[in-house]
Amino acid sequence: MTSKIPSICSNCHPNEAALAQKAITKHGPMNDGALCLNCHDPHFSDFAALVQKPQLDLCLGCHNKELDTEQGKIMDMKAHLETNKNGHGPVKTGDCVSCHNPHGSDYWRILTKYYPADFYTSYSDGKYAICFSCHDKSAFSDPYTDKATGFRDGRKNLHAVHVNKITKGRSCRACHEVHADAGKPNHVKDQIGFSGWAMPMNYSPVKNGGTCAPGCHGEKRYTR
Repeated sequence: MTSKIPSICSNCHPNEAALAQKAITKHGPMNDGALCLNCHDPHFSDFAALVQKPQLDLCLGCHNKELDTEQGKIMDMKAHLETNKNGHGPVKTGDCVSCHNPHGSDYWRILTKYYPADFYTSYSDGKYAICFSCHDKSAFSDPYTDKATGFRDGRKNLHAVHVNKITKGRSCRACHEVHADAGKPNHVKDQIGFSGWAMPMNYSPVKNGGTCAPGCHGEKRYTR
């Protein structure tokens, strides 16, 4: 691919220009239409990095419809956030670039660090590097714990039971909404999407634990 980034930008921003050209996962605005000016004002701005609008508003200017990409469909994020007000931390603060690199990335969905694209995967700390930028990896690596996670039955770490497997570990988004949800604790999903199916989670939290009965197993109860 020949870089489309104009030299007047790349002369001062060579790293961003190189990333836009060589990234495995490319971001559409860096390769279409007005290129850099899709997001930036070249002269002045009230916002960091000379972007045209507050970060979340800028992103939702394109993510206001379902998008087809080489990595599958991306949901209409604007509609999702309008109906799901309980935002994940970066979404609450309008900080999309905490997790995504708008200039391009070598990782899935222009993430800034590795995260598995698959529903099932083997476990390693590195496979959840994006999550462990904020979350404590001991909540997934330690089979028994008193405090690393609230998702435990006694001391048995149920995050580790689900995620920390040699082959068919479930990725975080199997059970959690990564952007926002309607108000469940810890962004637990109402449904699990799997091979085109939408299986109900049937999650019911209580003060010291909870129950769930998704399509993958019968009702299970845990008590901390």
